[in-house]
Amino acid sequence: MIDRSRKPEIKKVSRIKLLPLEEAQLNNASLLHFLPDTLYDVFQIEWVFPAGKWFESKKGVAGFTARMMREGSKKHNALQLATMIDELGAEIDISISSDYLSIKAMGITRQFDPILNIVAEMLYEPVFPEDELQLKKKISLQQLLVNREKVEYLASRKFMETLYGNTHPYGYKLDEQDIEAIQRDDLLSFHRQKVLASPAWIFLSGKAPENYLQTLESMLSGINPEHKTPVIDLRETEHLEKGGKAFVPKKEAQQNAIRMGRHLFAPSHPDSDRMKILITILGGYFGSRLMSKIREEKGYTYGIYSSMQSHVHGSFLYLATEVGRQYLEPALKDIYHEIEVLRSEAVPADELNLVQNYMLGSALNAIDGPHKAIGLYKNLILRGKGPQDFEKYIHTVQNISAAELLTMAEKYLDPSRLLEVIAGEK
Repeated sequence: MIDRSRKPEIKKVSRIKLLPLEEAQLNNASLLHFLPDTLYDVFQIEWVFPAGKWFESKKGVAGFTARMMREGSKKHNALQLATMIDELGAEIDISISSDYLSIKAMGITRQFDPILNIVAEMLYEPVFPEDELQLKKKISLQQLLVNREKVEYLASRKFMETLYGNTHPYGYKLDEQDIEAIQRDDLLSFHRQKVLASPAWIFLSGKAPENYLQTLESMLSGINPEHKTPVIDLRETEHLEKGGKAFVPKKEAQQNAIRMGRHLFAPSHPDSDRMKILITILGGYFGSRLMSKIREEKGYTYGIYSSMQSHVHGSFLYLATEVGRQYLEPALKDIYHEIEVLRSEAVPADELNLVQNYMLGSALNAIDGPHKAIGLYKNLILRGKGPQDFEKYIHTVQNISAAELLTMAEKYLDPSRLLEVIAGEK
């Protein structure tokens, strides 16, 4: 019988190993990665194309293409597609990032074929109806007006524009003229050149029917992309080192938004894993130094965090919070103080052990079940990595020393190289 008066023993995570993938190249050169699981009669499948903002020739086209792909096909209008999805008990999401366009479908195994038929319509036969496009543009214009009243949006926008430049795909946000300039022909051209012309990475998890390969082959049979395999361009984007400060005024704002950070390196850089650990200590979990000081001890904010934001072509340190106007200067002082402590004092052993356990637990959670695990595989593959890189990350977390972290902080947390952006009213 379990003695519930005693807490369970805390055990160290000794090893985390990914389950092996089943892989195949389909007839149109798309690459299939399958993580099977027979426990439940459900599946998840995602197509990923190199068709994000990075590949635009006109601002906003990638995003509007993704948003419009479910608004009608050659066979069904938007309402009919939505009704069909509901009747199948499925979920289909289309998303866009700086580097990729993806469409993800989830459903029960016995509906695999009809769900994929709907996905095929959205992917390969969208018509981008003019009336729906005009509606999407109106909604975007209204959302832009709403966002401009938010200090967190103003600060984030200014931060990215300053870090990368307002014409860089990682740096720009849309303005009214960008939204108004988007035409239906732009979407048709982008879809033809970036989606139809490229094979996809396909990530399948869960329980698939026995004929799943035949279904996929049939779905892709009429698509003949220009490339033989999906293309990953891993060149690091060129940038200037951006330190300094910027202020975005917003009259009568009750809070000030703080955004800080700097360029780092490509995801393949040898310091990448160690930097993730350092940033976690600074502000990457609820017990971090910034949360403990700025929220718990001082009460300046409801939340503050730091993270390493990664793109295919580079990464950057990002720190964000919102504080009351009266707390802006003391909050900034404490943020820089915590950064300076990391640069001058070794992380205590008990704190390092806590962060190691937190990060190892997060890694275990990331592979808890096939649908989560395939997401981790996807992130590795789309950055030109593999299971060995995940195992290397785990080894780094388990074995990093306080001396290594001190060296990292001295190298990458120099306050003179940090970009600081404030939005609000001083």
